[in-house]
Amino acid sequence: MIPLDDECVAELSAIPVAIGRVFPFPWLNRGGSARPLQRLARLTGIPIRMHGLRHNAATALAAVNPLAAQQILGHKDLKTTRRYVHFDVEHLRGIVEEAARRREAR
Repeated sequence: MIPLDDECVAELSAIPVAIGRVFPFPWLNRGGSARPLQRLARLTGIPIRMHGLRHNAATALAAVNPLAAQQILGHKDLKTTRRYVHFDVEHLRGIVEEAARRREAR
C-alpha cells in the first residue's frame, strides 16, 4: 500500500473509469495513454510505470490464485503470467513457514 496525499487522491479521482472492467482505468489497457500515471509519478516523486503496475498486480493476484491471475491478465499460457510474477525472499519464506505450521497442525 502506498499512502497518498490529498492532491494525489484528487488526481486519481479525476481519471475516467470504465465500470465493470478488470482494470477500470482505460489508459491501463494496451495502447492507452500513460499521461495520468506519469502525472501521479511527478506529484508523488515515486517512479511509477504502467508496466511495473502490471507486474505488481500479477504478483498480488498470483499469490491468491495463479490461474485467475492468468485469466485477468489475458494470458493464454500460464508461463507468460509466471514472467510477470516476482516474489521476494521474505514472501517465499513466509509460504514455507505457513506450510510447516499447517503440517504441524494436522
